[in-house]
Amino acid sequence: MKATRMIFVLAFSIGLATRAEAGLLAPTESVAGLTQNQWAEAWWNWAVSYPAASNPVSDPTGAFSSLGDQGQVFFLAGSFGGGPVTRTATVRNDQYLFFPLANGVTTELDSSYGPSDAEMIQDVIEFVGDGSNFFVELDGVDLSGGADLNGWLQTSPTAFLLNFPPGGIFTDDDYSGPIRSVQRGWWLMLAPLQAGKHTLKFGGTATANGIYAGFGPNVQDLTYELTVVPEPGTLGLAACAVVPAAAAALARSRRSRVRTV
Repeated sequence: MKATRMIFVLAFSIGLATRAEAGLLAPTESVAGLTQNQWAEAWWNWAVSYPAASNPVSDPTGAFSSLGDQGQVFFLAGSFGGGPVTRTATVRNDQYLFFPLANGVTTELDSSYGPSDAEMIQDVIEFVGDGSNFFVELDGVDLSGGADLNGWLQTSPTAFLLNFPPGGIFTDDDYSGPIRSVQRGWWLMLAPLQAGKHTLKFGGTATANGIYAGFGPNVQDLTYELTVVPEPGTLGLAACAVVPAAAAALARSRRSRVRTV
């Protein structure tokens, strides 16, 4: 087994409708045509693509939080575990927020059970382990509605391609190019927020089990101080006086922030 393993400790019963109204989507709900597991796999490709010096996961302040803009969905990073982290971020009021409470990934290169889909799934189940003490709060309000957030678990049903580009955070390891991988984590999709200032807190604990028993626990405690701004079209309608040149500049700016993975 390789010395380097990746785990970021970051995120159907009565009451789901109430929680969705409060902002938290059910784990089975799709957004922009993708399941939440597919968004999780996209999040991983996003997270490994940046060098350590500018990686949103290792960012202590939110200086690189703008990299999370994926268009209709905005990725928030967790941390590599340890003490509390507080970041700032600016998002639009038409963007869903997607983030992990705790998560990990196994590749075909370092799965202790082997490189097949089934073997990697078994590996990541034990490597990520059991989740506990999950929380998600918006402006001091518990968004879970008292539900057990273990129900928001997503595990890749089959391998996906995780691309490790030159210059990415794991460049110093043996990872290069697309590598078959599986992910597992507790992921939350939050509906767009109203414009203004908001404080989002989330985190929890993942404790490895099976052959990885004794590795954990890994703890995450994240706070995001969010500034939610109107999307450019809404801003223009509200102002009722955006000149054509300014409107074009806003449109170009919006397109330039859309990133795909």
